[in-house]
Amino acid sequence: CETLEDNSHIMSYGACDQLVIGELKAICEEVYDQGEEVEERSIDRSGWGPFMPECVVCPKTVAEVQAVMRLCFAKKIPVVPRGAGTGLEGAALPVRGGVVLDVMQLRQMELRKDD
Repeated sequence: CETLEDNSHIMSYGACDQLVIGELKAICEEVYDQGEEVEERSIDRSGWGPFMPECVVCPKTVAEVQAVMRLCFAKKIPVVPRGAGTGLEGAALPVRGGVVLDVMQLRQMELRKDD
């Protein structure tokens, strides 16, 4: 096993600063970067955490999800999808900060057999 002398193998992530939050608010009606809405999504039922997200986005359409994902990909901001937060494994926790994509208001989904 080779050892790496620098940290070039570690992914560096972009920050969800006020400019990015403004862009997210232009995409989605509900974007939170402080308060109870953010704190609630820093934990789930796993007992791990809290891991504070930099913001929470609550899209209502597939188009909003796509736009959020494009923006976060371009800015290298980690995204954690989240449903009700009832998971016991910690999979919905934003361990690297970034954006929590709360899908609880997303009502339009299309499931395709071949996908």
